[in-house]
Amino acid sequence: MNERHIHESLENRRHVEKNEGYQDPQLTSIQQAEGGGPIKKVNLTDMPLPLRIFGYTVKTILILMVVGTIIVSLK
Repeated sequence: MNERHIHESLENRRHVEKNEGYQDPQLTSIQQAEGGGPIKKVNLTDMPLPLRIFGYTVKTILILMVVGTIIVSLK
């Protein structure tokens, strides 16, 4: 019997690593063929400088928009 006392009809869930994102099982083979491997989380520190600047700019604009929306809605 399982240590967690899960009902027999339920399957045990696989432990997912923190850096591993969700992957649709039906699309895994397509992703590996087209993308050269499993889906990985984007790490901006490994990108070239122009892409990092663009990424940080987009993040900053999104954060400012959220903060601005909150400020405007409170008035």
